[in-house]
Amino acid sequence: MFETERLSIRILNGHELKSYATNPVEFAKEHCIYSTEAELGLELIDAINNSFLPFVNDPRKKYIYYTLWLMVEKKSQAIVGSLCFHGEPENGIAEIGYGVNKAFRKQGFMAEALNGLLQWMSEQSDLNSVIAETDNDNIASINTLLKTGFIKYESNKSSSIFFHKLQS
Repeated sequence: MFETERLSIRILNGHELKSYATNPVEFAKEHCIYSTEAELGLELIDAINNSFLPFVNDPRKKYIYYTLWLMVEKKSQAIVGSLCFHGEPENGIAEIGYGVNKAFRKQGFMAEALNGLLQWMSEQSDLNSVIAETDNDNIASINTLLKTGFIKYESNKSSSIFFHKLQS
């Protein structure tokens, strides 16, 4: 877990991840926070069920790379969105994903969270770089990546991969 000026980033354990995926509103109530989303999007549910839950409790895996990192606004205690890794780093390179709940878009929360995550990542001995992929028509995501120091690394017709070298 880490904090930024406006956010508290909470790493969910396996039980919490399953509970959040099943009913985000009930999960929020149980943890004294607030959810503006009654249910998660299909893409996130698919990632949780197929990429996270099978590995989050595996003792051979580093669970922080197989779960959600909830972004909670300190002031309102509302869930702003989430960050995640796409599995454990390979050769020091980690891939990240992220999303912001509709009610909190265009307020700088994702850039703030990414800057905090990049700082946390730069303190990890097994990481030296990070990549993120986004759709070419997702201008907000592209601008956020560029604003936080990512550079466009590779592109195809539908998406682009952005790269960030971590400071040591």
